[in-house]
Amino acid sequence: PHYDFIISLAHVTGHVIAGVGAAIKNIAMGLASRGGKLSQHSTVSPSINAKKCKKCGRCKAFCPAGAISAGTEGIYIIDKVKCIGCGECLAVCKHDAVNFSWKQASKIVQEKMAEYALGVISGKEGRMLYANHAIYVTKECDCMAKKDGRIFDDIGIFVSDDPVAVDYATLNVIKEKIGKEYKYDENEPLDPMHQINHGAAVGLGSKSYELIKIK
Repeated sequence: PHYDFIISLAHVTGHVIAGVGAAIKNIAMGLASRGGKLSQHSTVSPSINAKKCKKCGRCKAFCPAGAISAGTEGIYIIDKVKCIGCGECLAVCKHDAVNFSWKQASKIVQEKMAEYALGVISGKEGRMLYANHAIYVTKECDCMAKKDGRIFDDIGIFVSDDPVAVDYATLNVIKEKIGKEYKYDENEPLDPMHQINHGAAVGLGSKSYELIKIK
């Protein structure tokens, strides 16, 4: 309520739970309150692989909910009741010991993203601009805090006043560029179109667009 307009600058990346992160995710997660961020992640339930856990304690040290403790023989465990699903343990673990059931939670999280994005723009119609930077697109989200190589050549910047249209156009051009629909994981693919379809269904925006190329 305390802003007159928003210019969203989103770095397009793959995303371990939404499939793709772009305009919808940028405003939904980026402009939600702390409680809103936790609500959007609330269906995500991590666990620790005992065979990979090195007992370093990084996950426990960084857990904002105090949900991680040392269990049998020092192997860390996650309290499902206390866990808020933020994914911090996954981001800080250097041994690939944290597991998430991403595919199971993906649709619910994407729906929440679209709904939270709608809350952000409500009453701000005509005062929003979205720029998706499909430049140095990486498999992992920037929130993973690690250096990734680009997964295909740079495409450019997509700009619109409609978050659904700009994300839809971005995915369509990526499809043209790589010759197939982009999937975060070919073995267990997540469908990023769910956030776009749900966004259109709840009134966040429209899938209709005209692509005007500017060199």
